Amino acid sequence: RFCDLKGTFQVADTCADVAELDKYDSLVQLAFAHNSYVTQLESMGYRVGYVMAERVSKDAPKLLTELEVVKFICKEFWSAMFGKQVDNLRTNHQGVYVVQDNKFCTLRSLAEGQQFVREAGA
Repeated sequence: RFCDLKGTFQVADTCADVAELDKYDSLVQLAFAHNSYVTQLESMGYRVGYVMAERVSKDAPKLLTELEVVKFICKEFWSAMFGKQVDNLRTNHQGVYVVQDNKFCTLRSLAEGQQFVREAGA
């Protein structure tokens, strides 16, 4: 580890963070290496989400706990992406979180019912 003038280990921590992100990035690339359109779309969605999360969190303090990360997603990230905070956050206190947005803008434009099922010939 390298110390800066204040005695912190920021450089080494940043290097470790980058190495960790590279590890996950290579795993994701391997998972999406298939040529199906679904996995290509999932890969694009992952990339967009990753870049947006990096951009929103660049000035935020380091999030040390899982709960801090989830709260950041519900408040800061959701507000930056969708213009509002989530409506509800639930957990079973075993690592499972449910984020609820009652007016999720991406889903509001989708038709209800069986319209697309009929059009697909299913």
